[in-house]
Amino acid sequence: MKENILIEMRNKIDALTRVMQQVIYDVNETKDLSRGTLEVLKKIPGYKKAVDELKTEIEKVQEIKKTAEVKQEKKLDLNVE
Repeated sequence: MKENILIEMRNKIDALTRVMQQVIYDVNETKDLSRGTLEVLKKIPGYKKAVDELKTEIEKVQEIKKTAEVKQEKKLDLNVE
């Protein structure tokens, strides 16, 4: 390979390295921000009750999905014969 091509490749690798370092930094900043936000939310009155309600809603949705999957499987079985 020509030296110019190798230099261009090296420059691109360096640029990508800088970009990835910035991405890693931004991810860590976002992680810290989200943790801080969660800790603030935990101090709000009614947090525990709201979390419990969300858990209940998630369980209901999962149960509905399971029921729908079972019905879909039964329909598929009927079409096989």
